[in-house]
Amino acid sequence: MNLEWINDGIEDFIGFYDEKGFWVEEWIDFDDQVERKKLRGIIPEPVIWHHAEKFAAAVCIDGMMLLRMTELAKTRPPMSDPDQINQAVQWWDEHMDYANVMQLFIESESIKCLDSGEISFSAVSIANTCRVGFRGGIPVRKSHSNNISLMAARCTSLVMDGARVAHHDIGTWSNFTKVKKATISTALQQFETAVDDPVLIKRLAFIARAKSAYQNHDFRGSFTMLWFVIESVAKELWLLKAKGKNTKKPTMYEILIDLEKDSIISSAQYGAIDDLRDRVRNVLMHQPVTAICLPDDCFKAADSAMQLLRNKVTTPDITLKWNFGVQF
Repeated sequence: MNLEWINDGIEDFIGFYDEKGFWVEEWIDFDDQVERKKLRGIIPEPVIWHHAEKFAAAVCIDGMMLLRMTELAKTRPPMSDPDQINQAVQWWDEHMDYANVMQLFIESESIKCLDSGEISFSAVSIANTCRVGFRGGIPVRKSHSNNISLMAARCTSLVMDGARVAHHDIGTWSNFTKVKKATISTALQQFETAVDDPVLIKRLAFIARAKSAYQNHDFRGSFTMLWFVIESVAKELWLLKAKGKNTKKPTMYEILIDLEKDSIISSAQYGAIDDLRDRVRNVLMHQPVTAICLPDDCFKAADSAMQLLRNKVTTPDITLKWNFGVQF
């Protein structure tokens, strides 16, 4: 049910889980009633809060993530009004961009921190979000957009009063990755810096969605989203170099040549991107029926996109895991 909530002093956050699950600091001892209470209530216990000018975020003990973008919260359109469906979709799409980028930073810091377990996120979808209302820092209501995530469903089944937890369930949950509080706090600080650059957020969101497509074996879709990032950053770097002196609209091939000539990108960067442009991008665009895009092409495109982003001094260092599997 999609309810329109009245502005009654309650601050609404979007909530979301990673389907693989992770614990913050330590897993819950389900044999301990005090510990199990941390999973009861409207939401599990939030153990990390981060308040900034443009957003507020929290992470619960069982890995549930919460995000409230200040300006977006002020402009939420009526979701049940069919005349504003486009505005509603756009509003949600922007929220998903920020949520996915927040996840990217948490994943990156979990990989870089030697004391923390490593996690690899999938992109957030609207259907897998919930909406949580807080008053005075206390959760007072929650509704699900559509689906309840697997992680949330497991959590609910394990904390019911009188429920007996099977040993195999405890073993499964105890194997979930444990991520340090300090790791998540560092990630949220980096996210705070990133939100000052809406263009960077959009580009990183494309990378997050490309990563999920890659995990789901959609290598063409993954490459296409990564190419959007490569081309947009390359054009921006070229325009900054040209500073309005050249009025012609160059091709991507010409842009790459100019960037290498002026040492804005290295010869190795030029060679890698130009190979992808000629061998993969052009074939995908002009001969999509016969085009072949392999996992290695996506991985090279992701590496090229991140290298180009690092040409901008405002881009933080991000390390990600690109995983996929094949079985028959």
